[in-house]
Amino acid sequence: MLSGCRGTESVVSGAERAEFSQLSYPSDATVGPPLEVHVVRDGRRGLRVMNLTPADLGRVQVWLNAEYVRVVDEVAIGETWLSLRRWVNGFGESYPTGTFFSPDKNQPLALAEVYDPSTGLRRQLVVRRSDDRRATGALTTVSD
Repeated sequence: MLSGCRGTESVVSGAERAEFSQLSYPSDATVGPPLEVHVVRDGRRGLRVMNLTPADLGRVQVWLNAEYVRVVDEVAIGETWLSLRRWVNGFGESYPTGTFFSPDKNQPLALAEVYDPSTGLRRQLVVRRSDDRRATGALTTVSD
């Protein structure tokens, strides 16, 4: 689940890495209308996910830049902070966040989508820049 005030590990486990790296980007999936779920890069290591829809999203794959994936049990209404280290590509590599000594390895976020394997539907999320004034506000939930 993506909401709540409990903390969990911010690094992907070996089992998750193996599971996620086996998933293929659903390029042939039916594309549905965009969702009012906003995604904002929060520094180098995290994402703020703001679900503005009237309902939680069930178990889905969340894809970043059509390459990195993470399976989440639920995207709850409201706002959640997520670690970018939990997204993995087909080679088992985590999302590139860069470091102090190698900031050039930081990959910008250009595309975020959810894919629901049970319905076969892929939907785009709203990606906003972190300096977008509409993207600021108090963090209400923390999970990851």
